[in-house]
Amino acid sequence: MIGPFTGVRLASPFLVVGNVDPIDLAGIDLLTEAASVSLTGDVVQNGSSFDFAGTAISRVTYGGLSLSSGTWWARGIISDELPGSARVRGLSATYDPLALRARGFHQVYRLPDLEGSSSVDFLASSNFDSTLESLVLVDQTQALSQPWDIWVLAGQSNIAASTTSLPLDKDADGWNDQRLIYVPGSTNLSTHGAEQDVIDAMRGPLMMNAISGGAYVTDPAMNGVSPAIRFGQDAVKAMPLTRSLCLVAAAISGTALEGADAAWNPDGSTGDGALAYDNMIARVNAALAAAPSGSRLRGVIWAQGEGDTSADMSSYPAAFAAMRARAETAWGRGQVPWIILLPPPDASRANQDEFLRVQRAMATGSGGPEEQPLCYTVERPAGYMEDSTHVTAAGQRLAGAALAARAIALGFVDQGQSVPLSVRGSGQEVVTTAEPSDDPIPFTQNGVTYTQRVTDSAPLTANMIIAVATPLALPTLSGTAQVGETITATPGLYVYAGDFPGPPTFQWQRDGVDIAGATSLTFDTTVADADTNLTIDETFGGVTTSSAALTIANVPQPTLVTESFAKDQATTSLTTNPLELTLDVGAAQAGKTSVVFTALRIGGGFTGASLSIVGSAAVAAEIGTAISTGNEYLQAWEIDTSALSGNQTFRVDFTSGTRRQSGMAAFSMTDANTFLSATNTANGTTSANINVPEGGAVLAASMNVFNGTLVTWTGATERYDTDLNFSSYFFSAASEFSLAAETGRTVTSTNTKNSQQFMKLLSVGA
Repeated sequence: MIGPFTGVRLASPFLVVGNVDPIDLAGIDLLTEAASVSLTGDVVQNGSSFDFAGTAISRVTYGGLSLSSGTWWARGIISDELPGSARVRGLSATYDPLALRARGFHQVYRLPDLEGSSSVDFLASSNFDSTLESLVLVDQTQALSQPWDIWVLAGQSNIAASTTSLPLDKDADGWNDQRLIYVPGSTNLSTHGAEQDVIDAMRGPLMMNAISGGAYVTDPAMNGVSPAIRFGQDAVKAMPLTRSLCLVAAAISGTALEGADAAWNPDGSTGDGALAYDNMIARVNAALAAAPSGSRLRGVIWAQGEGDTSADMSSYPAAFAAMRARAETAWGRGQVPWIILLPPPDASRANQDEFLRVQRAMATGSGGPEEQPLCYTVERPAGYMEDSTHVTAAGQRLAGAALAARAIALGFVDQGQSVPLSVRGSGQEVVTTAEPSDDPIPFTQNGVTYTQRVTDSAPLTANMIIAVATPLALPTLSGTAQVGETITATPGLYVYAGDFPGPPTFQWQRDGVDIAGATSLTFDTTVADADTNLTIDETFGGVTTSSAALTIANVPQPTLVTESFAKDQATTSLTTNPLELTLDVGAAQAGKTSVVFTALRIGGGFTGASLSIVGSAAVAAEIGTAISTGNEYLQAWEIDTSALSGNQTFRVDFTSGTRRQSGMAAFSMTDANTFLSATNTANGTTSANINVPEGGAVLAASMNVFNGTLVTWTGATERYDTDLNFSSYFFSAASEFSLAAETGRTVTSTNTKNSQQFMKLLSVGA
């Protein structure tokens, strides 16, 4: 056998970031195109969507349409997965006989010919309590009439997804390409609107059959995420626009291959014997009969084996070979590839390791006795178990992405477009092989076909297939797109041949210009990135690709709402009375907080103070620690006032001791969020460093003692100052530094006489 050639680089393991990016379906947005929109019942329009209350039969009627002849499908996007029942109908001379269905998210209604219809209804029953986000008419004439590439979905629950792999995701598991269609394996009109063997739009869940007690189950309900959904979404985006992709839903949960009662045994004669096999043959033949001229049966995706797991699986490969040979004969399209989606490696079933070993050994190129022609395997990622056997919805999507990448790398998906796949990464190697052949083997990448005759003594090399690494997906960016956040890049996906060309390198760019020193997979944004487009270039095997741009938003700047100041009028007497200051904090609004400073000249035994708002349950937190020198004391607090409005009285209570004079300042701000750091300086210190977040500011409070001049700070705006005893003997002051473009600075205080001062510095960041 020939040696393997290196095929595809995937993330570790098969890491896929984000959802499949929907593309615009060519069609008529009814809200945009209708001359009029009228509402009946308990439904209201909310911008471009319609909210149904679920209290009465209601409808949205799009009027004034002029529709031509064609095969029209209506694609509705509904906010909830189980919204209640609804349907779409055209208002021609005879109402279209579409049944109500009780599913949401992406729903596609196959309409009769709408030629001559001037209106279209979205009709909701009295239990429909959801939002119709959009309704688009799609002319499927071209997508259904051009040649199809047909893929068969066979096996059991880990591809049928009938009981686990929940929940569906509105963005990830829907119809996003006109050319992506499927053949439902069962009929379920009232819930899913599916009819067995009637071509439908591929969307989750895929309706497959079910059997029990030697008979098919009537109207089975499927609810989970099949890996075939993501496989189809990724594969169709790489195909020529002149071909459609059709999935045949033929998997059945809980089925086995070996034994007379095995549902996948073509010769099964007892129990459920042969029912799953017969169902698959019938479903595929129905697809082939409906397919236009030029269509191809491309392959079978097989995910089965749990029902046959045992300590001795030596007979499984032969049973699999016999079953697929019978099926290929029945379809009459010659030998086709079978791609085995392996069970999860961390499943906790008995004999799982032997089961995995045998299925891997069946792959073309394995070199062992179990090897079969045109048989390939795809590994599932670990870490996504739903129970001992089944995987989560997220695990199913990752497996579907890996299936698509494998099929493309093997050349079973013609790449007629340069649209990248939604697969990411270059962290784990997947090896593909090509079997010996006397006939030239074509390998198509991004629309270019390379052909090589493969023999036992001629291993594939780089110059035989492709000269450089070929990108199948661009690097991607993720993270919160605003100043002060970390953006993470995930490497792209590539096909390459021969030896590993070495790890990729990376270069971040701001508006297309390299950022010096930014060459890792993470980037910390600063104010320099505000309102710019951030991208990353990845160079792998001599080929450079760029991510889509991520526009970085600026952070909200802290804004002063209002402020108030006061001082205690006492000059000599001691008091234990609380200190109060009333501040109009403005309107109640999100992101509002208040800061309170107090400067005290105290009597003996003082141990600190606490802050509250009279009549409010809001809790104040001290910022840093109180500082003092001799009998002088300085404290600061932060308190959430986002839910408060108007005049609020801030009250400082003294734990013990007495005070002589005091100054108090209160500030109300929005978008301050938190005081990220606080520094105390005391006993005559004239400068201090403090870390200031990008877009932040510093507030400083001080007390000046012993007949000094008022403390000032270079570059600061004074907010207030207070002569505590009317003789310029003690001062309390607060100032603000605007540091929108700095990450740290030295704050300097100045005095001109033999005086002593201390201050508290706080950085405020959004």
